[in-house]
Amino acid sequence: MKLIDFFNGVSVNIHKFFRATGVNMTNTTYYANAKTIYDFWIDVGLTPEQSCGMLAQADAESSLDPKAFGDKGHAYGLHQIHMDRIVLIRDGNSVYDGCGIDISTFPPLEDQLNGVWWELQNSKHKALAFIQSAKTATEAGSLACQYYEVPGAPGQLEKRGVLAQKWFDYFNKPAKTS
Repeated sequence: MKLIDFFNGVSVNIHKFFRATGVNMTNTTYYANAKTIYDFWIDVGLTPEQSCGMLAQADAESSLDPKAFGDKGHAYGLHQIHMDRIVLIRDGNSVYDGCGIDISTFPPLEDQLNGVWWELQNSKHKALAFIQSAKTATEAGSLACQYYEVPGAPGQLEKRGVLAQKWFDYFNKPAKTS
C-alpha cells in the first residue's frame, strides 16, 4: 500500500467518524493537529520514532480531535481519557500534585498534550520508560499502546505500531531533489 493510499483511507474514515458524531474537522485541521502533536513530543525530548508512537495513540483514540468523546460519554479528548485519570491529572493525589488541566472540559490541543505529558512523568512514568526505550516507530506505537493507552479492543498493539510507522514515514520523507 502506498503512503498516500493509507492517508486517503484515513481521510475517508475520518469523515465517516465525524459525520457519525456530528463533528466537522477538515483534512487541513487533521494534518495540522498531527504536526502540532508530533512537534510537542519532539519538544519534550522524545525521538521522532517515539513521537510518532504517541501520535499514533492520539490518532487511534480520537482521529486527532481534541473535542472527541467516546465510551458512551465516559472518555474525553485527544487520548480518550476516563474520569479517574482526568481527576488525577487535574487534582493529583497523595503522591502526585496535579497539573490543573481538566481534560473533560476539552481544553485546547496543547493543554491536553501537557496533561498527557504530566501523566507520563508522574502516574504513568513506567509507560514513559517503555516508550523511551523504543528504537523504531513501530515499537514505540506498540509500547505506548500497551503501557500508556491500554485499549480494550484486540489487535491494537500491532495496529498502532503500524500506524506509528506510517506517521514516521510521513514526517520523515526524503527531501525532493530537483
